[in-house]
Amino acid sequence: MRRLLVYIYQRWFLVLFSRFFLKKYEFLLKQKNPNDFSITEIAQSQSLKYIGNNVIRINSCTDYFPILLGGSPLPFRKRKEADFFYIYGSGIDLFKYILLRDSFRFNIPRVFIEDGFLRSVDLPYAEPGVSMLLDDVSIYYDARSPSRLELMLNSNQVPSVVELERAKNVMSRIRELKITKYNLAPIYVPSIGSGKRKKILVIDQAYQDFSIPFGLASDESFQEMLEAAKNEHPDKDIIVKTHPEAFRGGRKGYFTSLKKDKNIIPFTDPICPYSLIEIVDEVYCVTTQMGFEALMCGKKVHCFGMPFYGGWGVTEDRINCPRRMRKRSVEEIFHFAYIVYSRYMNPKTGYRCEIEEVIDYLAEIRA
Repeated sequence: MRRLLVYIYQRWFLVLFSRFFLKKYEFLLKQKNPNDFSITEIAQSQSLKYIGNNVIRINSCTDYFPILLGGSPLPFRKRKEADFFYIYGSGIDLFKYILLRDSFRFNIPRVFIEDGFLRSVDLPYAEPGVSMLLDDVSIYYDARSPSRLELMLNSNQVPSVVELERAKNVMSRIRELKITKYNLAPIYVPSIGSGKRKKILVIDQAYQDFSIPFGLASDESFQEMLEAAKNEHPDKDIIVKTHPEAFRGGRKGYFTSLKKDKNIIPFTDPICPYSLIEIVDEVYCVTTQMGFEALMCGKKVHCFGMPFYGGWGVTEDRINCPRRMRKRSVEEIFHFAYIVYSRYMNPKTGYRCEIEEVIDYLAEIRA
């Protein structure tokens, strides 16, 4: 019965709901928090009460949210008593709309929550995440307007020598252990194409994922990306990596049905992102996190969208975001995104922790 109700909610109710309420929803998304609200208060306080939109847990396990957020969750019916609301995930749904509406009506702060860059071993519907991204301005991958992460990167803040050294060490540890967002794919050296040819990696994404239009791209961006890779590297093997959820029967990608043709080689087998990145010379992507992981490995990255790491001078950008005026190094972007902006917890202890502890935890349970 629950599966039937969820299906009706996703396939019919939300379609009709978005048709009639999308404009109002977009208006509410753009509203600002009260002037006296500080996201630092959420970070430091353990006594705040909150309510989120994940009333119906459809696509993601959120068991660790109370630890990552701190404070105490309230029943949805008591939302007027909340100190703040959280909006989890992209796309419109009924509960997000109600919280955004009530935030506007009753002057209750709202924050946006996303899964962290180092989330779990399994996929979201099978395992809760050990990291969280918390933003009081917007969603970090929505380049249509600034997020808290973008404001930090665009600011005059400069990481100290110690902070940059830590960023380098953590990045090195991530590369060594090959820790990524989802860590269920096997680690091995793939045998693809000609051993003598240089290789280019083209990265697919889930079809019509919200990060694509939010990243100033479109469905057409993927074909443009593939054509650019073909035209710019006619004598190299072009490996097209499908989205990792596709092999588990999840969402399909833009290149799921792509066939081998000359130097175009679709790669559909499950594999750790770093295992592929390490054997290629350049990477072509739209908005995927895997593009930043390629930067962490020292690869040249071409972006056909505007991901959180685009527009700062470390990528070859095919589109422009005039707001992003600062030049940042990969280490600086990592410091702000993975360390300052992210929250982590260790399920073994049940407490918040630093990124280093989460890396070791994910490596241990994956083994």
